[in-house]
Amino acid sequence: MPNRVVSTVHALVVGLFCLYILLFDDAIKKDPVWGDPTLVKLNVGVTTGYLISDLLLMVYFWDLIGEKYFVAHHLAALYAYYYVLSQGILPYFANFRLLAEFSTPFVNQ
Repeated sequence: MPNRVVSTVHALVVGLFCLYILLFDDAIKKDPVWGDPTLVKLNVGVTTGYLISDLLLMVYFWDLIGEKYFVAHHLAALYAYYYVLSQGILPYFANFRLLAEFSTPFVNQ
């Protein structure tokens, strides 16, 4: 499956899940800074898995799709999401940030 298809599917799934969490998840509303909502961890976990797989593809096919700025972007996101997953820090903001994934299908054309 082409990388752009996987990227688009990931973006749509994660983006829709973000909207659901922001609108209906009481755990995120209760404590958006230090809370530890399960649904946000699931969403960030899915994104972390995608980022790792995409990073490995970039490294493996460096001559075709390698780009140092994409690698830096993926590493920075993984660094931030590590704290969301391990410490439960800023879950609301991590989830809100993931709403930007809705722009991915338009970029992948």
